[in-house]
Amino acid sequence: PVLLDELRVRVPKNKTLKYASVNGKADPVITEVDGEKLYHWGVRNRAELPKDDDRPSKEELRLQVMLSTFPTWDAVGTWKQKLRKECWTCAPEVRKIVGDVTRGKETQIDKAKALTYWVRRHVRYHSRGPGGLGYTPHLPHQVLSNRYGDCKDQAQLLAVMLKEIGLPVWLVTLGTVDDGQILPEVPSPWGSHAILLTKIDGQEYWIDTTVSLAAWDFLPRSDRDRQTYVTRDSELKLMKTPLF
Repeated sequence: PVLLDELRVRVPKNKTLKYASVNGKADPVITEVDGEKLYHWGVRNRAELPKDDDRPSKEELRLQVMLSTFPTWDAVGTWKQKLRKECWTCAPEVRKIVGDVTRGKETQIDKAKALTYWVRRHVRYHSRGPGGLGYTPHLPHQVLSNRYGDCKDQAQLLAVMLKEIGLPVWLVTLGTVDDGQILPEVPSPWGSHAILLTKIDGQEYWIDTTVSLAAWDFLPRSDRDRQTYVTRDSELKLMKTPLF
């Protein structure tokens, strides 16, 4: 149990702050301090979370506040486009792998499968945690040289490969189960996982490059029915991943 839980955020007076509470009500008290706005959330006497086995995800039980200084989802899309500007170059060594892996494959779906399996088997997933680069992936040729990377490194490499064979690719950002859902009412670049979305013959295929032993377009439980934002160039769309 928690007697008192508080959150304070101070922003410039003219700065937009979007916020929403999850799994309960928590409204901020807003005051002005030295020409800035101070948002203060406070709740008292929160009951202890249940410790039963097989309980719902903690993201469904915990009172949370999500907040962001991005005013719109368009602003998030523009930010991500600038962030990834240098990440879409298909270096010669990457192009060679694409040619070798897809040689003899006649259909786009066979090529996409082969490239997905190649990335999964040859680029080891390694989550770098707080010491990593945050939202910025390594460049694809660097990931290829290192032969390891986190989810956004792997996804960006595969995205460049799929684009090289002429497929449309969207970068997908989501919060996995227990990390929390993206909220459409709070535009934010936040997410805890990166996957891909492509279309082949009008059908959508969602790809998680961190999955080791599964079909190329299989989504694990932690990725299913999650609110996401997907980006392609400066375009951004809010979408949900499929159920099982």
